[in-house]
Amino acid sequence: MAEEAERGEYPGTPGAWVVRPQGRPALADEGLVTIAFKVPRSQRDAFDRALAVG
Repeated sequence: MAEEAERGEYPGTPGAWVVRPQGRPALADEGLVTIAFKVPRSQRDAFDRALAVG
């Protein structure tokens, strides 16, 4: 593909993806949200312990 591009030969139609966009695969079939908040270290540690037991 590099040699073709250097010659000015581009496959496909303008605006169409020729190669799949790079990146990680989807984690779920639905949209994802980000949740971020701060808590005291002791609460975080207690939460981690609860998750390890559960």
